Amino acid sequence: MEKLHTVYGALTIALFLGHVVFSANAQEKKESALQKQLDLVAHQFKQWENGTTSFFDLLADDVNWEVSGRSPVSGVYKGKQAFMERAVAPIIEKLKEPLKPKLISLTADDRFIWLHFKAQAKTKTNTITKTPTSGNCNSTTGKSSTRLLF
Repeated sequence: MEKLHTVYGALTIALFLGHVVFSANAQEKKESALQKQLDLVAHQFKQWENGTTSFFDLLADDVNWEVSGRSPVSGVYKGKQAFMERAVAPIIEKLKEPLKPKLISLTADDRFIWLHFKAQAKTKTNTITKTPTSGNCNSTTGKSSTRLLF
């Protein structure tokens, strides 16, 4: 009987340790995948800062983007094309130079990568426009599927 308890005890410990090791491995893989997505977003943003690409390349085709406030482009946009045509194009049209973005912070949780950045540019009327922006993108794809601009 004592041997049986020893065997059951050993099996219990083995199962527990296996669970701990499996959970730790799963967590490491999850963190590694999330880090890859963070690196992708950070890289894309750096490219935008350098003027070699557009941050909008990271938008998913089915993005839902909300511009809050009372500006002419405030509203909810369903889809990348609608957002680019009805919000981005009218803004770009008024600029004398490309937006110069600056990343403030990049953080993540289990579902989203959160961005906080600011951008500014000179308009055709020689005023400076500044746009503080916050938003998120899906942490599994690195594509922005929901954005809130304020």
